[in-house]
Amino acid sequence: MQLNISSLIERVAAVSARASGLLVAGERLSHLQRRLEGFIDMHGIVMLEAMVRKSEQGDSHAIQSLRNALSVNFTYFWRDPEHFQYLQEHLMTRLRAMARNNESKAKPLLRILSAGCATGEEPWCMAMTAAEAIRLTKIDATVEIIAFDVDSAAIEEAQRCVYNPEVVKKLPVHMRDRYMQPVNQRYITHWQPIAELQGMVRFYTVDLLAQSWPLCEDGARFDAIFCRNVIIYLSDSARIHIFEKFSSLIRSDGLMILSRVEGGINQAEPYFKPCGDSVYLLSAAARRTIK
Repeated sequence: MQLNISSLIERVAAVSARASGLLVAGERLSHLQRRLEGFIDMHGIVMLEAMVRKSEQGDSHAIQSLRNALSVNFTYFWRDPEHFQYLQEHLMTRLRAMARNNESKAKPLLRILSAGCATGEEPWCMAMTAAEAIRLTKIDATVEIIAFDVDSAAIEEAQRCVYNPEVVKKLPVHMRDRYMQPVNQRYITHWQPIAELQGMVRFYTVDLLAQSWPLCEDGARFDAIFCRNVIIYLSDSARIHIFEKFSSLIRSDGLMILSRVEGGINQAEPYFKPCGDSVYLLSAAARRTIK
C-alpha cells in the first residue's frame, strides 16, 4: 500500500498543479499524504485511485471531488481578531464619508469579498463587523458579502450555518449574544447567525484560479477583500493571477487582508503595498488604472 500511496501522491500533486494551481512540495507533500491517508481510511484506496484516474482524464466531477478531499478547512470564528478591528474602522470611515457625500440620499452600500471562505466562519464575522460599524455610526447601509471556496462540501456547510460551540468559543461573548442564536442539536447548544446577518452573505462554489468570477463582474468594487491562509498553498504564477484579479475588484482605498503566514507575498508588490500587519492597500500604479 505504501508504494501505491507514494505513486498516488505524485499523481495527485500533478493533477492539483494543473487543475487548481496548488503548489505541492516540501512540507505540503506531508500534508497531502495525511489527507490522502484520511480519505483512504474512510473510502478505501480503490475509490481514491479511481477518482485520481478520472481527474487525470479531465472529468470535472472527479476533479471537484479531489479538490474537496484536499481542501484545508480548519477555521473558527474571530480568527486573527485584529483584522476585524481593521475592517470595522475602515467601514466606519467609509460610512461617514458616504453619508457626507450622499446628495441623492441613496442608501449606502458596503461590499466585502471573502475568497477561500471554507465553511463560512470568516464571512459571518465580516457580517458581524459590518453590523457593528452600522450600529456605532448610526448610519443605515446595505451590506453585501460575497464568499466563495473551491470546496463544494464546505460551501454547503457554510450555507447551513450551524456551528458547534468549539468553533464559536473565541468569538467575544457580547458579539455572540448580539449576532448569533442558539440551536439545540443532540442535547448540545450550537450557534447560528441571526437572520439579519444571513441576509448579508451569499456563498458560491468558485475556483479562485478561474479566469473569470462571474459573481464579481457587475462592475461594483469591494471595500475590503479577505484572502487568508489561501495563497500559501499556491504556485507563484497562481498568486500573480490572484493579486492581479483582486486589484481589478477592489476600491482605490479598499483593504486587502491576508494572513501572517502567507508565502510569496512578493508577488503582490506590483499591485499592493503594506499598510499594517498583513493588511494592504492598492499601490499607486494600480490605483492609476482605476477609472
